[in-house]
This record gives sequence, C-alpha cells and structure tokens, in this order.
Amino acid sequence: MRMAKNFRLLDKSDLGGVIFCCNDSNMDECLSKKLFGLTVPHILYVKNIEPGLPMFLFNFSDRKLHGIYEAVGSGKMNIDPYAWTAGGSDRTNFPAQVKIRERLQCPPLSEDQFKPIIADNYFKHNHFFRFELDRTQASNLISMLSSSSDARPTVGEVLSTDNADFELEKHIDANQDIISQLTGEVEELKAFMQHQALKLENFETKLLRKIYQLESRCTINKSIFLVGGYDGVSFSSALDSFSPSCDAMKSCKSMAICLGCEIRWQLYVFGGGTDTVWYDTVESYNVYDDQWHSLPSLSSKKGCLAAAALKGKLYSVDGGNGVDEFSDVEMLDPNVGRWVPARPMLKKRFALSAVEWGGSLYAVGGFNGDQFLSCAERYDPRERSWDTIRNMKNSRTGHSLTLFNEKIYAIGSFDGRKMIPIVEMYEPRVDKWIDGAL
Repeated sequence: MRMAKNFRLLDKSDLGGVIFCCNDSNMDECLSKKLFGLTVPHILYVKNIEPGLPMFLFNFSDRKLHGIYEAVGSGKMNIDPYAWTAGGSDRTNFPAQVKIRERLQCPPLSEDQFKPIIADNYFKHNHFFRFELDRTQASNLISMLSSSSDARPTVGEVLSTDNADFELEKHIDANQDIISQLTGEVEELKAFMQHQALKLENFETKLLRKIYQLESRCTINKSIFLVGGYDGVSFSSALDSFSPSCDAMKSCKSMAICLGCEIRWQLYVFGGGTDTVWYDTVESYNVYDDQWHSLPSLSSKKGCLAAAALKGKLYSVDGGNGVDEFSDVEMLDPNVGRWVPARPMLKKRFALSAVEWGGSLYAVGGFNGDQFLSCAERYDPRERSWDTIRNMKNSRTGHSLTLFNEKIYAIGSFDGRKMIPIVEMYEPRVDKWIDGAL
C-alpha cells in the first residue's frame, strides 16, 4: 500500500489539470459553493493547484465528466471544513479543497468519450483512475469538451472581463505614478506571501507524511505477511502481504531466506535454508519503506528453527542443519545488537513451532533425530528455566502455531507417516490440549 501507486505525483510544472469527484447527492453543493474537494491523501498534489489551472468534475453516479472549470485560488486544506456533511454538523471527509469558477459551459462527456484521453491514469483490472492530469491530457479534454456546438462561455464572466479591461486602461492613463507605486508594493507582498506559502507547504508536507504513516500503521496492523516457502520445486524468498479488509494481496521486496517473527513494526527473519545449504543470516524488514536490513548473524548455520518475540527481544529456538538436531536457544536485544545464549530446551527439536503467550515462550513438537514429538515445553524468562507442559495428542513437525482468543492452536503437520489436517487447541490456564477448530 504505497503512495506512488495511488498518485502520479507530477511536478507542479507538469500538472496540467485535476479531476475532482462527486455524486448525484453532492454535485449541486459543489457547483453552488464553487468548491471542489478530495480526501486527505490527495493534498499531496492538490496543494500544487494555482489560480487558472483547469479543473474537471467527475460524477461517480452516472460516470460523466463535467467542465470546463478553473481554479480561482490555490489548493489547500479545509477551505470549508464542514462541506458535504449533513447540515454542516460534522467535519468534512473531503478536506483537500480548491475554489473554482466555470470557464466554459459544456455538455458532459461519457466515460467512453474521455477514457482514451486519460487511459494511462486507469488502474489495471478496475474502473478507477488517478485524478492528476498532465498538460497534454488536460488540453485534449478541454478540446473535446469545447468542441461541442452547445459549449458557450459564462455570460457574467465575459461582461466582467470586458468592463475590467476598460476601467484598467482608464486608470493607467490617469494615474500611472500611483499604479507604479502600488505595483511595487504588490510585488513585495507577493514575495512575502510566497515565502510564507513555502513555509506552510513544508509544514503541510511533514504533517501529511505523519498522517500517512499513521494510516499505514492501521493498514499494516491488519495485514498478514506471507514469508518465503517451498512450492515442491524450489525454495522462495518472496514476501507478500494480504489485507483481509481490502481482500488484496501485495508483493513486497524479497528477502534472503527465512524464518521469522514481528516486533515493533519490523518483520525479522533468521536462519533457514534448502536441502543442501543452511544460513545463519538475520534480516529485518521495515514495513514503511519496503526495505530489508542486515542484523548480527546467529551463532551457527541452521534451519527449520522457530522464532518468537518476548518482552521486546527476539528468540531463536533451535532447529537443525540436516545432520544434527539442536536444543539451543539464542536471544537478540535489538537495542544491544548481538545474540546471547539463553537456557537451552529440555529436548532437541527440529522443525518445531514456537509462540509467546502471557509472558512465556512455548516450544511445541518437532523431530529429535529419532522420533517425531508430541511433547511441548514452556520457558519463563523470569525463572530462566524450561518446564514441560501437557503433551499434544498427535506428533507434529512443520506445523503452524498461533494465538486466538488467548488460546494456542497447533494447525496441521507431518506426524512421521503422513500429513495430518488436525487442529489441537491448548488452554494454558488448565494445561490441557483438546481437539478444536479456529
């Protein structure tokens, strides 16, 4: 979910026009107030609107484009903070606003007419499009709208322009000195206003970035990350995020190779490997800038290990290297920047799973070199010791372990003979596994 995919972000010098939106219920208000508006993120380019820039109005209800309008002021936030609300009682949902006037009355264009002109603005596989127009697009839309025989200039605008030109010429002839003085003062005022506008623009940009980051956190917090894997042919280093609320999958920047966990808005991956190559590398993925960063390596190369975050620290719960299985546990404090040994598990475990609950670390299942395990154990960082908990009903390796409603779920696995689709639920308060489903 990145800004560059949602907006064109044209330079101010390249911006040739902007399409604003409405529907049947608020179009009259747009035209009567001579005010157009969009949602908060669009201020990134609405703020580049200057007086005279061509404007267009797209009605989502009948998907027709209206024009031709032009800006009479600069684009800014909350010109009317209560526009398009029920009786003006609530804050507007469309605060990125600009005041407009009608330049030329024209019959609206259907989507079939204007779509070829802005074809590059359309998102793939749907009927939404970006609202920023370059100069060529804006010019072509103006030509198409004004080519209609029914297009005519607004009468009031023509008369007022003619009268203004006549009065201006009369005053120039009679008061040239006064006009020169006023012109100088106006230029000084313009310079001052430009300086203030630049300061305000910088402030708005910083504020919008903060708002966008906060909005991104809400989206990220509701996303599921799919990390690496094996498709039966090759091992993958891909990273994808899935948003259940949007029912959309997005590809992120690939890593090296992995198993990992999340803490402090960072996704950590460490260890992993293929059938013949094992890794000790550790990486962290920043969900905001879509970048991977290297961290201190593990003490040895290994894979099929488990990972968990506990009290702001990362735990690597051992796996193996294809020859040996391990019981070691390592801890990384991101603030210190190095891995330190922690109390080893009671049993060697390869292809186990681990999860944090209630301030303790749970290690479940795995393979110890001789048998597939149904046993589980719990680590208490306050006591710095591992204790056994109740065994599962099934032996499990390569399973998923997750929390839901304060219970631990073991999902799927290989039990040494076959893949099993069975789900077991562990209730930590009573130390008991039962058959269950999410």
